[in-house]
Amino acid sequence: SRRQRQMCIETGLILTFLEKRPGAKGYEIAEYIQKGAATTERYLRSLKDKELIEYKGSHKTGGYYKK
Repeated sequence: SRRQRQMCIETGLILTFLEKRPGAKGYEIAEYIQKGAATTERYLRSLKDKELIEYKGSHKTGGYYKK
């Protein structure tokens, strides 16, 4: 479906971004892929479920990392 294709593109962008910016915050990722918070969270959750990324650190100071 179109939505799945779009998700593939966006998650690829997220992985590329995390290679350049390990420890990035959710809002930085959302800005980079130009999506809202809820959409970005959905993409991040999908990547975490596939064990491609992980969140390290506290809620306040932590960030996302590529596994």
